Amino acid sequence: MTSQSDEIPEKVQQKILSLQTELEEIYTRLEAIRQEEILLQRFESEYSLAKSTIQGLKDISIEEESLVPIGGGVYIKAKIADVEKVLINIGGETYVEYSNEEALKKLDEALQKIQKRRMDLAELSRSLSKRAEDIRRELVKLGESLKKG
Repeated sequence: MTSQSDEIPEKVQQKILSLQTELEEIYTRLEAIRQEEILLQRFESEYSLAKSTIQGLKDISIEEESLVPIGGGVYIKAKIADVEKVLINIGGETYVEYSNEEALKKLDEALQKIQKRRMDLAELSRSLSKRAEDIRRELVKLGESLKKG
């Protein structure tokens, strides 16, 4: 008694295995792209909120009480001591003081980088999805040719 895999030529078996492996790699890459996209959306939201907050500082007087977000939808009441400068984390535990205008410029630059990366990821996702569809079609053709043969 012969198994079905014995009936399939070795060259075709190798081709199918190669295509299946490539397809799995594409799905893994697409998932990584999706995860990076989620992270980029979060950064984009945070940077946009920071921009709005900095722009709103001009309407706050020194020593005025304000609600300050501390994360997770939680706020504390605080008195603002300086509305002309902000601190930006540049990595690790290092912060640099910038004027509001400089900070807005830095945030705009960061947002532009995020938008470019998102466009690059969208293009990569489209090309990977197209390749995945091509592989699926090729696997279907191989399967149909084996049924006929």
